[in-house]
Amino acid sequence: MNAVGTDRLGREQRDPAGLGVRRWLPWLVLLALAGLLALQAFAYAARLPLSLGPRVILEPWLLRQGYLLYKEIADLHSPLLPLLLSAMMPIFPDGLTMAKTVLVLTVSISTFLTFLAGKRDAGWVGGLWAARFARSCTTRC
Repeated sequence: MNAVGTDRLGREQRDPAGLGVRRWLPWLVLLALAGLLALQAFAYAARLPLSLGPRVILEPWLLRQGYLLYKEIADLHSPLLPLLLSAMMPIFPDGLTMAKTVLVLTVSISTFLTFLAGKRDAGWVGGLWAARFARSCTTRC
C-alpha cells in the first residue's frame, strides 16, 4: 500500500516506497547541514591559518582610539568589518580571538544563506549540495 500525502497546492502525492521520505528528508538534511557548519567552524577556528591581514586587528583598535575611517585611516574596503570588529572589542579583548570568531561567524552565515538559496531553487538536497559546494570552492579554488 502506498503512503499518500498532499503538496502545497493540495494535489495528492504518492510515496511509492512507502518510506515517508517527505517526513524524514528535511530532518536528515538539517542534521547534515548542522554537521557541515560545525565541521567548518572547527576547521576555521582550530586548523586553518587565519586568512585575515593585520589590518583587521589594527583598524578596530584605531577606531576605538577615536581615529576616523577614510579620513585618518586609509582603507580601500567597505567600513562594515572594521566597525563590527571595533564594536566587538569589549567582548573579545584579544584581537586574534576576535578576528577568528568573526571569521567563523561570517563563514557560517554565508554557508547557511547559500543553503537557503539552494533550497529555494532546488529543494532540500539541492540546498545541502550548494552549501557543500560553496565551502569546498572557498577552501580550494
